[in-house]
Amino acid sequence: FGLASTSYCHFTSPIRRYADMIVHRALKHALGMNPGPIPSEHALLMLADNLNRRERTAMEAEREMGRRLGVLVLRDRVGETFTGTIAGVSDFGLFIELDAMPVEGMVRVADLGDDYYEFDPEKQELIGAHTGIRFLLGQRVLTRLSEVNVGRLEITLGLLEGPEGWTAGKVRSKTSRPAPRREGAGAPKKAGSRFGGGFRGKGGDSRGGGPKGRGGAGRGPAGGKRSGGTGGHTQGRSAGR
Repeated sequence: FGLASTSYCHFTSPIRRYADMIVHRALKHALGMNPGPIPSEHALLMLADNLNRRERTAMEAEREMGRRLGVLVLRDRVGETFTGTIAGVSDFGLFIELDAMPVEGMVRVADLGDDYYEFDPEKQELIGAHTGIRFLLGQRVLTRLSEVNVGRLEITLGLLEGPEGWTAGKVRSKTSRPAPRREGAGAPKKAGSRFGGGFRGKGGDSRGGGPKGRGGAGRGPAGGKRSGGTGGHTQGRSAGR
């Protein structure tokens, strides 16, 4: 799609945004047509930067409203089961997009219970140190709604069915934990927040790194910030999903 091009741009048709109108005028000017006055190069750069910031702010607001509505819909459904898809993976848990509604919840690494997991940021997957079981983007899972915190916009899920070989409720003794691996180039990152919560927004993805961060909002339910934590998690999609 030419996304790596230094001259890349896109616009919608029909025109829906002010950014589209600016692009249309620039294209007409380049084709020798008379689009009317257009900003100078410096003014155009400043205008584009402002438009990008405003668009990200609008996206974050939209995602936060989606999270607020999601927790309100689910707050009285704790204990119910939901099928979904792994839409995000971090060192502190899995983000599951539910089939029943466009809402994401989190399964914390501490609640997987069957192994000690290492996070591979390049492949975006969690790998069981003992079993080799892998949690990947796009995997189908069955979950149970464990908790809904309206104040923190948190939806916590428990995993019932996962990848082949994974067993719910199987807890491995801490004494069998493997020796720490040296962090190096290409080495998976140890799930350091193995016993804690997390923060996800899409603004980049805390769908965090931003506010699915599918905020805490950073796909990150769009790029955001994702960072480990020990006291819970704030969910959100970051832009750039």
